Amino acid sequence: MGLFILYLIESAGCLALFYLLYKGWLARETFFRLNRVALLGCWALAFLLPAVHLAGMGAEGDFSSSLARVGAPVAAGIATGAPTPIPTDHGAYICVLALSYLYLAGLLVVLAKEVCAWARLYGLLRGGRRVTLATGTRALVVKAAVAPFCWMRTIVLSEEDYRQAPREVIAHESAHARQLHSLDLLLIDLALLLQWFNPAAWALKRETRAVHEYEADQMALDSGVDTRSYQLSLIKRAVGPVRYAMANSFNHSSLKNRIVMMSKKKSSPWAYMKYAGILPLAIVASAALAHPEVSQVAREFAGAKVSVFPVMTENVLEKTAVTDPEFPGGQKEFHIFLAKSLRYAVDAQKKGVQGRVVCAFTVGTDGSVKGVRVVNSVDPALDNEVVRTLQGMPKWTPAQRDGQAVEAEMTYGVVFKFEGDPNAPKGEEGDIVVVGFRQ
Repeated sequence: MGLFILYLIESAGCLALFYLLYKGWLARETFFRLNRVALLGCWALAFLLPAVHLAGMGAEGDFSSSLARVGAPVAAGIATGAPTPIPTDHGAYICVLALSYLYLAGLLVVLAKEVCAWARLYGLLRGGRRVTLATGTRALVVKAAVAPFCWMRTIVLSEEDYRQAPREVIAHESAHARQLHSLDLLLIDLALLLQWFNPAAWALKRETRAVHEYEADQMALDSGVDTRSYQLSLIKRAVGPVRYAMANSFNHSSLKNRIVMMSKKKSSPWAYMKYAGILPLAIVASAALAHPEVSQVAREFAGAKVSVFPVMTENVLEKTAVTDPEFPGGQKEFHIFLAKSLRYAVDAQKKGVQGRVVCAFTVGTDGSVKGVRVVNSVDPALDNEVVRTLQGMPKWTPAQRDGQAVEAEMTYGVVFKFEGDPNAPKGEEGDIVVVGFRQ
């Protein structure tokens, strides 16, 4: 879940970046079709770039597997006689858990709103009668007093609008139908279910709807509709309700902006060069996501995996508590056991061998000791003595995580040295010391 939350955050950042670029660079251009493509491209890139960046992080960002790899020896100095710490990372867990609950709550609210809107639209369309207009466009005539709007290839008109059949309205909605603007909004609504928390995502939807209206207005005027008559019709219908957020309505967009765009001088062909700037920006965004510092933070955040949420009334810290394995009777009894069992190998004493042997072993879920191995070797005779002793240990109390027994790895050091030797090796805190005599 941590990896998914991180993906949402990175895609939200990309959307915000692309929105700022569009608003400051392309929104004033009159290349409406290109603006539509650019806006849809912003969505595609914002979802694609973080996915590419995080594609190789899934295997690394597994919190539960990290807990299973407890205390792998990375240096000789970790063999201090104390259990290797288990990385619980409560902060990351709590952060991801809180964000997950908040995200899911918002998602359910937005989804419920969308379902209600779909239900209203379905109820309206189901009660209408299908007709074919003089222009050949399919239309659905409904009894409700609704402003004209388009859904996919069909124009929806009230009985009054159908009787009057105003040319400018039909031309405008026919443009929406031919360009399949409703399909854009459908895809964006699906994307908004993932990005409901992102103001830039909602702003991009508003910009897309505005471009739809600009494009439909331009196509209506190009069909021969009088500009003044068309603008007056817009003003007359501007007060009508907008009830269906996923459809394109004749009076939906900002009236002032639409009239300004109709009267605006066409953009210079040189303005086409601006659209080429989106691709370099995508490259820069991709490079920023892959920057070492960003990647490191991403890995740490993605490592907190929340696959099954604990009950809300439980204490999260208690839920994630981890206890170390324990020798029967505790650490003191463990040291007594080693002191009684370890012997300085005669062959090593004869050869004058001294040193610090570091061994690792795994305490299983049943407390059994397994996988004893030498991490830092001194001499085969001394290595075998430590391995023999550790393999003869009784069962431990296994480590616990979330109230369940888990495997844990332990490392210990044993120092073999001669009595009174000024060059004898020095051990680490917690090491067992075995004293021998030169022969």
